[in-house]
Amino acid sequence: MSDENPNEPTGEDKPIRSALTPEQRRFLGTPRTRRQKDDERSSPETSPSAREEAPQSAPAEPVTPAPVSQPAPSAERPRPAAAPETEREVRKPAPPITTASDATGSRASEMQNVILIIGVVILLGLAFFVGKKFDYWKYKIFTKSKPTMEAAADKFPGQTSDQLVEQGLALERQGKFAEAADHFMEAKRKDLTYRGLLFHVAKIAYDHRDLKAADNMFERSIEFGENADMANCFRGLIAVSKKDFPAARRYFAAAAAADPFMPYFQFCLGDVDRLDAKPKDAIAHYQQAERRARGEPEAAVYRFKTRVARLEAGEGEQLKAELAKAAQAGSLSGDWLFTRAAIQVHDGKIQDAIATLAEARSMTNRMVFGSCATDLIFQDAASKNPSLAETLRGEVEGLQPFSP
Repeated sequence: MSDENPNEPTGEDKPIRSALTPEQRRFLGTPRTRRQKDDERSSPETSPSAREEAPQSAPAEPVTPAPVSQPAPSAERPRPAAAPETEREVRKPAPPITTASDATGSRASEMQNVILIIGVVILLGLAFFVGKKFDYWKYKIFTKSKPTMEAAADKFPGQTSDQLVEQGLALERQGKFAEAADHFMEAKRKDLTYRGLLFHVAKIAYDHRDLKAADNMFERSIEFGENADMANCFRGLIAVSKKDFPAARRYFAAAAAADPFMPYFQFCLGDVDRLDAKPKDAIAHYQQAERRARGEPEAAVYRFKTRVARLEAGEGEQLKAELAKAAQAGSLSGDWLFTRAAIQVHDGKIQDAIATLAEARSMTNRMVFGSCATDLIFQDAASKNPSLAETLRGEVEGLQPFSP
């Protein structure tokens, strides 16, 4: 007789240690013993009335037991799979970021320096250009703003502008320049369209060496658009007398802009450059004056001026070679004779220069001789050598450098 309890389940009827809930059993369909079924029927949780009252819950997710890894039948353990090529590339150490950042910062700094330098150069160029054109632009601005004469009491009531001009001319011929100027100024106040009066009054003051009054009147003449080219030229001459070479250069440039075909303005610019110790700059201005010359005598003066500027710029030996070549071709022209005299003065051969100047006098007219003899190189030497001054005095008396 067996010791086993007949009521104790055996084999497949033996319950699992971890009993499932009735809900899980119904879902999974797990086989149950008769005792478990009786227990389930008698349980208050599973009674029909309890099932009706209990809310329907969502079916639970099936529990899948974790797969148990079986050992490989072979004694040799499998090697780990090699990492993909892309993964190995990702694992490579990245290049240091600081190197690229430093290079970028360095390039940005260099670009900033280049931009700064370019900006400074452009600013200096604009400042130079504005300085060169200042007076001409000032003239343009004033002429567009319709300048007016200062209000004053009528000194000559009942007189028209034409009558005042005629009276002023008569007084000027009598040498009564101050009274003539008063008549001209009053005529301008009565008729602003009367042109040339302000310039004429300024020229009277300039001829009588009242340079301050002349400069003011020339400025007024420019404001009203009266003879702007020559008014700027005379202002340049006044600036030269004060040794204000930058201002003189601006005035002569404004004169040349007002009348680009006048050779005398380029001539004045060349002389100012030489006075300001810039002979190389003077060469171009003298050459421009020669291209604008109104005849051979005038062109000869500008050719001589160009050669003297070259001499002062250090081209003495080359100029001597050109002089020798010209002498071999025949007798020297007046401008070449003055060139030889300038070279002799430059070399300290004053007596030879005096003889050459005497020869040049016989071959040129008074205008050419006076224009060349009043050159800076001869005037400077004459101030130190009485013999040379005596040679030049007779022909150039009354002629001054920069005289229009």
